[in-house]
Amino acid sequence: MRNPDKYTPPSFETTAYDSIAKEILAIMQKHAVKLPGHEANFYFDWSSLQFYTGTTQKTILSAIKSNINSICTQTISGIEKMESGKKPTVSNFVLMVIIQNAEGKAAASKKAVLEMDGKLTVTTIFEDSLNCSTYMEKKITAACNDFRAPPGVTSPADAANIPQAPAPTPAAPAPSTPSPSSSSSSTSSSSTKSAPAPTPAPAPAPMPAAPSGPVIIQDIPTFPDATSQSLKDDFLKLTTTQF
Repeated sequence: MRNPDKYTPPSFETTAYDSIAKEILAIMQKHAVKLPGHEANFYFDWSSLQFYTGTTQKTILSAIKSNINSICTQTISGIEKMESGKKPTVSNFVLMVIIQNAEGKAAASKKAVLEMDGKLTVTTIFEDSLNCSTYMEKKITAACNDFRAPPGVTSPADAANIPQAPAPTPAAPAPSTPSPSSSSSSTSSSSTKSAPAPTPAPAPAPMPAAPSGPVIIQDIPTFPDATSQSLKDDFLKLTTTQF
């Protein structure tokens, strides 16, 4: 299923599927949102069905055909029920209504969003044929009430003329930090190359050699008494023997 224009039905797998798609379009073309000064027509986002094949594709198409009328009707009434204070602004922004399928059956996938470019996108779960169109009116009304236009912007044309902020300049990459091993080796290499050669320490002065032979102690007086003289002689014997 290929189609460059997602709002135009593609060529489906069989002519029977193509016929269902044409019937869906015919139902949607009967509806339009009447707003002050213009009408917003309904479109279907056929690209939201691109992942379905075979009998599943037929089941989805049949569910859309069965529920599309209710969804279009609820969209119109949902817009009419928005807050009165929001109507002047919202009416200018609703230029087209896009109905879109969401895969699966999660109720949270049902939503409506009014975009600044004038598209009111209504998303629902057609795989759940029994519930895909329930409570959609409230979601449409909420989308209109929640819409906020920038100050001074009163239409999609104004929004298109808003100058875009320049893209932020990417930050310069941080300088790479060398790994500890390479840093230490680099530092070691650098210090080895740049450090001056060490000055050799002066050799210590040679110690005087110990005297060889006996040490002679001179200038020892002679004592007058025998006892002192005897002690001197013993001292001389002792010191001579040790040295």
